[in-house]
Amino acid sequence: MAEYYVDFLAGDNANPGTAESPWKTPPQFGGGGPGTTITSADTLYVAGSITAEGSGSALWQVNTGRYQSGCKIRGWPGRGRFFIDAARTWSRVVAINGVATEFSDADLTGSREDEETSVGLEVLGVAAAGTIVRNVRAFDNGRFGIRLNNVGADARITLIDVTANDNTTLPTDNGGAGRYAAGISVEGSGKCVLLRCQAHNNGRTALREGTDVDGRGISISGVSSAGTKVLDCVTSGNGDPTGILSPTGTPNGTSLEGFNCSSIYVRGFRSSGEAAGAEIKYAANDWTIEHSVFAGTGITFQWGQFSGTGSTGLVLRNVTLINDGVQPFADCLAISSGNAEIRNVVVWKRGRSDWMPVRFSSGQFSFDPATIVIDGIADINNNDPLGRLVKHVTSGGTVYYTREEWRVLHPSHFANYHALQHDQISTHVRPLPDTSLLTDGVDLGYVRDLDGKQSRKHIGAYGAARLRSV
Repeated sequence: MAEYYVDFLAGDNANPGTAESPWKTPPQFGGGGPGTTITSADTLYVAGSITAEGSGSALWQVNTGRYQSGCKIRGWPGRGRFFIDAARTWSRVVAINGVATEFSDADLTGSREDEETSVGLEVLGVAAAGTIVRNVRAFDNGRFGIRLNNVGADARITLIDVTANDNTTLPTDNGGAGRYAAGISVEGSGKCVLLRCQAHNNGRTALREGTDVDGRGISISGVSSAGTKVLDCVTSGNGDPTGILSPTGTPNGTSLEGFNCSSIYVRGFRSSGEAAGAEIKYAANDWTIEHSVFAGTGITFQWGQFSGTGSTGLVLRNVTLINDGVQPFADCLAISSGNAEIRNVVVWKRGRSDWMPVRFSSGQFSFDPATIVIDGIADINNNDPLGRLVKHVTSGGTVYYTREEWRVLHPSHFANYHALQHDQISTHVRPLPDTSLLTDGVDLGYVRDLDGKQSRKHIGAYGAARLRSV
């Protein structure tokens, strides 16, 4: 078990790589570096900053040439994160290929802007299964900040405290579902865990083909991505929520995108400032999303079909959906497939009044609304401040109602949904059970929720009263 040290500023590759005499670069960096192999029991500590020279596919190649599975790459203790700028001449800043490693404590930037594969950190190859990426920030790269690229159904990659922001380049093709940029992209890589990750302002400045700007915070796609978990993650400002950046004036962008992947679990998600809070569609089966908040300017939460292919098995519970949009299709919740379970959901429609807070639409794909279970929706609506029955309308015009209807008692308390102060809440407020908040919540120890349970922090403070069951 050996420890090696790199100091980008003061090292020399002729040194032995000790703390007293560190290397200048790690092995396989910029096409060179020390000839030492970092074995499975070794730890490589890195400090300082560097701007790359030369050009190529991957600036730092962590693969079987000089690295063995089990090795660890970390920031030098006490010196914070190390910094690598690929200077727009390398397609990937770091590529972990076919090696399961722990990679931590890095700032990665400057991958090429003119390639569809451009990325800050990419993990690929089945043998990279089990890789852990921790305390890494990928910013101002090309198409992706972090990309888990077809590591396989048993990838088991863990991202912890990872941030991806301002990664902007769209692919150069003229359109289609594959044309997007993302902060974090999970593609064909299953059983992964994203814990406390953030993705902000990705896919906002790429106008290569004169089409709309499609930026995603977190994107999960491909059948092999099944079993992935997204826990306590935050996104904002991805894509173009108003259409101002697009030559066509079309708003686009998503906080959480799920496409052709199943058995995904999401908890504690927070989003704001995207056209869509979440788009889960096209054979996106058996998704469970709970205790989360989504805010959007278009359809805040869309689930179901795409190009004639539907989805099944959505569980959406204890979720708040907020819509500030003024453009068409500004729904809080749009359902276009059957077999969904929706419980204890708050919908707040702050924009256009001519679109329903909750909408059923068969579109290209027929489904049976009777297969959708809806139990407990609170509708907070500026145009009807005392609340109204939440209607669910199929394309045929048939109206369905929730099993339990709710009416807002104190709408003035929600004028600013980013802040809810303790002294604003009346003792008559009856919170919805286990409802999520955008903030950390408030302590309502003197009230009980509508299920009779003692209120507590994070339970939510939406005042509502049960009207009737149908």
